[in-house]
Amino acid sequence: MRFLLFVFLFVFFQGWSQNGNITGKVTFENAESAFGASVLISGTQNFVIVDNDGQFEIKGLAYGNYVLEISSIEAKTKTVN
Repeated sequence: MRFLLFVFLFVFFQGWSQNGNITGKVTFENAESAFGASVLISGTQNFVIVDNDGQFEIKGLAYGNYVLEISSIEAKTKTVN
């Protein structure tokens, strides 16, 4: 019975938890948009591709601090906190 109660509480609290998003814009030094660059959350396989305007959004993240790795064929990989 304890196991079922634990699972129920876990699912219940998961439903009430809130998630956050990381949004940003990636540009090259000349202010040109870094279209096609990838933005990866360090230590995970969670990544997105930058759109035509250099914008990106990673949704559904638990609140906290993340390290992002931004890479592009046209530039060196950059890590930001």
